[in-house]
Amino acid sequence: MRPDRLTVKAQEALQTAQQQAERRQHPQLDVEHLLLALATQRDGLIPSLLKKLGAAPDQLTARLDRAIERIPGVSYLSRLAELWADDPMYRARLGILLRLKDEIDSARAVEPTVPM
Repeated sequence: MRPDRLTVKAQEALQTAQQQAERRQHPQLDVEHLLLALATQRDGLIPSLLKKLGAAPDQLTARLDRAIERIPGVSYLSRLAELWADDPMYRARLGILLRLKDEIDSARAVEPTVPM
C-alpha cells in the first residue's frame, strides 16, 4: 500500500488508527482501529453517511471501542509468555518444536538446487 496515493482524509484516518493501536499497546493495526478512526473523523464521509442512513454514530463507536478493548495488548501477551515459560509441559513442547524446526532447516540446507 502506498499512503501517498490515499486522500488526505484517508491518510489522517490511517494515522489516527495507528496512534490508537500504539496507545493501547496492540501489536498490530486491526480493521477495528481503522473503522473507529473513520467513524469518529470530523467532517468525514462515514459519520455523514451514518446520519443519512438514520444510524447512530455514537452507538457504532461505542461498539467498536468495546471490540478494540478485547484485543490483547503487548503487555498481556508478554505476561502470558512469562506464565507459559514456568510451565514444564510448555517448555517440553517448545523444545520438541525447536528441534523439529532445526531438523527441517538442516534438511533444506542440503537439498540440491535446480539450476535455472
